[in-house]
Amino acid sequence: MNQFEINPPKPEFKPMTTADVQQAYGHIPDLCQNLHNFQAFLDTTDPIPEEARWTIKTMVTEAKFGLTSMTELIDRLIKENQVLSQQSESKNLRQELDTERALNVQLQNIIRQFTDQSKDRRIAELEEEIAQAKRTAQQPSNIVGYEKSRQPMWTHEPEKQLTGHHQSPATSFQQKGFGENEGQILGRLISKPHQAVKRLNNATQKYRPVSAQQVPVSPENRTNGQKPIPEPIPMQLDTISRFSTRQPEDIPAEDFIITSEEIERQDVGGIRLLLTNISSRHCGLVVGRGGQNVERLQREYGVKVSILNRQNQSENLKIMISEGDEDNRRAASDDIIENLPVLVECPNLKSYGHALKNAHIQCDVKIDRTNLNKPGMTIYGKLSNCRKAYKMLVNDEAIW
Repeated sequence: MNQFEINPPKPEFKPMTTADVQQAYGHIPDLCQNLHNFQAFLDTTDPIPEEARWTIKTMVTEAKFGLTSMTELIDRLIKENQVLSQQSESKNLRQELDTERALNVQLQNIIRQFTDQSKDRRIAELEEEIAQAKRTAQQPSNIVGYEKSRQPMWTHEPEKQLTGHHQSPATSFQQKGFGENEGQILGRLISKPHQAVKRLNNATQKYRPVSAQQVPVSPENRTNGQKPIPEPIPMQLDTISRFSTRQPEDIPAEDFIITSEEIERQDVGGIRLLLTNISSRHCGLVVGRGGQNVERLQREYGVKVSILNRQNQSENLKIMISEGDEDNRRAASDDIIENLPVLVECPNLKSYGHALKNAHIQCDVKIDRTNLNKPGMTIYGKLSNCRKAYKMLVNDEAIW
């Protein structure tokens, strides 16, 4: 603090009681009554004596002094009230600030606890999904005939069974009911098993579709007495490759039905373009915040965009695009149409929670399932985003 600075003492206010006021200013009512009586005396006396004049002067002086004192008292009470009010407001404000600060600290602690719990829960879910994926990968294939097709077609009996009991192939098969010619043919096959197996495999592969051929088992994939890890199903591999290469243009029309009303585009006089059948609730998307989208369209395409029927909420919007050349007007209209949301029905599409959530977040669309037990859902958003979400859901359906 500056040593030359003088801090005046703060005024100290002592609360005043009714007795203090009566003691200091109780004579004022009596003085007023005396003035009233003296005025009545003067009205009946003429001329006024000198003594009465002096008395009047004294009483008036006392009255002025009493009134001045009363005025000072009122001013003092007003100042005291103002200071006490300020102190009370400051105290209340300080209490409110302390309460708000304590609430903010408590809120931050709650948010931190909730975030930690969410992270722990998400980590546990991921660990459970990883464990489930590992268990699924280690389970044997349950496809009928798949394990059987992997067994060797020809097996050799132990040599000890053939010692002392050797029979010709033709004789053994004749005993089992085969004819002589059939037994000779099968005997030749048994005498050269490797050549016969190779010949049969070639014949089988010739008439079997490429997607259904078996992948040969390498020595690294063989296990000692344990069930082998199931290989990808041939039909599933074909489905994944087919959907993973699908482009948005390849989406089938019967499974991607746009139910929103089609926006009509009319050429007016060759110098203007009129867009109609636009819902009034999409006015904000067309105009933009503070008219930014309209300004962008006019700046990028060199056209003028006017919104008709903007105030009437019960009717559809009409957008007039003028000025500029024909190509720029059409490009501006395409820009407006592509940024408007549409509702798409996908009756054959099915997916699950994690895929729906990913498509909703990454593609900025709203997805609703029409029936939890049957295929079918609706996608709401920009047309390009709806196509992207549909492709993500189709790929997820093919994988899972």
